[in-house]
Amino acid sequence: MRRITLYRTKNSKPCGIPMNRAVSEALIALEPDQANRHGWLFTRRTGAAWGQIRTAFKTALARAGIKAFRFHDLRHTAASHLLMRGATLPEVKEILGHSDIRMTMRYAHLGPAHLRGAVDRLDGLTPAPTEPAWSHEWDHDGTIAVNRVVSARAPVAQSDRARVS
Repeated sequence: MRRITLYRTKNSKPCGIPMNRAVSEALIALEPDQANRHGWLFTRRTGAAWGQIRTAFKTALARAGIKAFRFHDLRHTAASHLLMRGATLPEVKEILGHSDIRMTMRYAHLGPAHLRGAVDRLDGLTPAPTEPAWSHEWDHDGTIAVNRVVSARAPVAQSDRARVS
């Protein structure tokens, strides 16, 4: 697995970050000769360290007309996309380098649309009913009132009325 190792970290411990294929290929394209792939990732033309990446980041934001965006927002965005694409919280914890899962939990606040896939995993736990499981009627306020037909085979207590939103 290809990794980038960060030596100057917040907790002063080196941290190896795995790279996906796209990042790896982009970096190899910058330096095709493997013998030269060491030291600072980004340097000045003279080979000296570039300095603060945040300065270049702020300049890029200004040129793009992006306001109210912080460098740390990139970390949050990566964590959110990892979770939305199925990564587990322990995996995200390791990638972000958190020492405590509670810190990673701050990134787990995804919207209900992303939770739909998790809830859909419950489909098929019970056999399909032979009789209609739902009936509906229109309420006077224009919403649909859904009545659950209670079955003796119901695995869990059911409410007899729900609103569809």
